Amino acid sequence: MKIHKAADMNSLILKYVVIVIMAVCGFFSDFIIQQINMTFFLSVSSIFIFLIIGLSTSSASLVIVTLLNCALIAVNGFNLFTVIQTIEIYYVWVLYKSGRKNIILEVVVYGLCFSLPLIFVTGYNNASISVESAFYIALFFMNRVFNALISKMVLDYIPMERIISYTHSRPKAVTLTNLVTQVSIASIVVPILLFSIATNASNQEQISESAVTDLKSASEYINKKLTAWTVQEMRDLKLLKPIQVYDLIDMVQIYVSRADNSVNFYLLDLDNKIITSEHTADFMKDGLNWIGDGSFSEVEPDIYKWTAPRDSRFIIKDYTRDTAFFYVTSIDKFKTIIAVSGTAYDDKSINFYMSLLKLIVPISLFVGVFFIIMKRFMLNSIFELISITSGLPQKLKNNENIEFEKSNIYEIDSLTTNFRMMVDNLSSMIQNVEAANKKLLESERLLYDQAHFDSLTGLPNRPYFIKKVENDISNFYTDERFAGKQGIAFFFIDLDKFKAVNDTYGHSAGDKLLKQVANIMNSVLMDYESTSSLVARMGGDEFVIEYIYDNKEDIAGLANSLIAAINKPKQIDSIVLTPGTSIGICVFPEDGEDIDSIFLKSDSSMYKAKNSGGNKFYFYSKL
Repeated sequence: MKIHKAADMNSLILKYVVIVIMAVCGFFSDFIIQQINMTFFLSVSSIFIFLIIGLSTSSASLVIVTLLNCALIAVNGFNLFTVIQTIEIYYVWVLYKSGRKNIILEVVVYGLCFSLPLIFVTGYNNASISVESAFYIALFFMNRVFNALISKMVLDYIPMERIISYTHSRPKAVTLTNLVTQVSIASIVVPILLFSIATNASNQEQISESAVTDLKSASEYINKKLTAWTVQEMRDLKLLKPIQVYDLIDMVQIYVSRADNSVNFYLLDLDNKIITSEHTADFMKDGLNWIGDGSFSEVEPDIYKWTAPRDSRFIIKDYTRDTAFFYVTSIDKFKTIIAVSGTAYDDKSINFYMSLLKLIVPISLFVGVFFIIMKRFMLNSIFELISITSGLPQKLKNNENIEFEKSNIYEIDSLTTNFRMMVDNLSSMIQNVEAANKKLLESERLLYDQAHFDSLTGLPNRPYFIKKVENDISNFYTDERFAGKQGIAFFFIDLDKFKAVNDTYGHSAGDKLLKQVANIMNSVLMDYESTSSLVARMGGDEFVIEYIYDNKEDIAGLANSLIAAINKPKQIDSIVLTPGTSIGICVFPEDGEDIDSIFLKSDSSMYKAKNSGGNKFYFYSKL
């Protein structure tokens, strides 16, 4: 007992060590992802949380999940996405504890019925839903399904119960239906999600390179134009004379009107006061405040990347914040800032995404639909085979016609062929077994009859009678069958002058006479007591009757009826015989309480009747 308790404790400790390790992995997985400059919300921590729920739904595991959620909110920020993720986790935990363990289905239902409608409603109210944001919302939903899929497959296919114990019932054995369904979902979700993650990093580099190229191109254009100015024009520009300043502005406007991207231009004095500006981005309309509000880093000498602060009023812009690249140069008494907004590049990225998704999505859908069709095509044959073979032994015993249809799938068709051969062999074996069982039952019945019944008269024999009498005597005072009974009378019956019948008419006539006498005694006894009383043949012309009586006076009545019925003439073939009979009677418990004394006393009473001339009966108590 102590050994079992120690083993259970070790298993429990190991389980919670595994749960804590999973919680740590969940935290650091999201922490690492947040270090990557993703343009959409991505989290894999719920994979580990779903695994924790799958291993245990105890209060301790719930505390661990709650602490992990708090840590994840600190990592990912408190926003609509993290709130939805947190609610989703507790939603799955409650359903899993109640026995609904299809994590994938519950996450899909939760997403379609709650999270997606909530995101779109909130985004509509904040006027932040666009093609770009809708795309990122779809990625968020696929991320949730992907996490549920991975955790479900780990719980289904990795036998973790070999090293840890479960606090709830283990999911059922893996089914081919679940496997094909999971592969179908994975074929749709995984390519799109991995494609988006893979292109995110390369796309950020491309945006940076494109922005730097555009800034250098704008700077070169302006410098080229300025080098064409005369010394006097340059001197007037340095003095900030209106004509030269407006000429510079016109020059910038011409470039801006021809540029493919949104180029913004600022002319500042040495105190960073704006002399004039030309901008197109909404967040740049309030001067240069946007630079101070955000954060920036140097990409190349004099070229910087700026990122707007997070705005909790928006759903998507927490992860697609405004960005810009700007180039700073100075001319004696003034500075110029040339900036390009990242929005234009984001639009190009979305267009790039969409162009590739036009290829990826149809392929993924095609593969998913293909797996679904294959699932139906393949599983229908398997389910049909299961249906046919269910209760197969009983069907074979009932001689039902079992037909196996051919399958277009080679492996399943081979399996069907093997089953068909097995059914034929089993059918033959069952027929042989049934025939053997029938013979065995007949042999058992014959042996039983030979051991317990007389072969001539069909009456119980001596061993059977002795066993029954011993049982009735030992249970007479306790068995409900004898309730209200006064006792048991034993009749020892011997046919008078039976030897003369055998000697005169032959043993065949004697056997026929014994059969008639046996039937007569059974018939007479039935008129008195038919439930527990018994007629048996002891051997030769000797018979015995166990009569369980209610009234002692009925004993003499039964004896007289037996003598009268046996003493009547009987037709035996062509002769008529009138046998006589002598009966000795011993009564339990008055005359004896054991079978030996009863047999002895009944036998002596019978000989008294025979010596008195026959066709009489004597009670042992009256000898």
